Amino acid sequence: MNPTRDELRQKIGILVADALDRDVAEVSPHASLIDDLGAESIDFLDLQFRVESAFGLKFTDDELWRGSFDLAD
Repeated sequence: MNPTRDELRQKIGILVADALDRDVAEVSPHASLIDDLGAESIDFLDLQFRVESAFGLKFTDDELWRGSFDLAD
């Protein structure tokens, strides 16, 4: 069974919160990783690895630095 968008958002929120040592309640779909959550450049590589591992995906550098993984319809 494929996960719903809400389930994906929740899982990604948990990954981001864990990687950035933040409370999951601070992570929202529109939070800025840098401005709101305090991410640094090395954190982006960590997040990329965690998302790729969790979902069996591979992002190109262009996709990663585009700045959005919006799951909106």
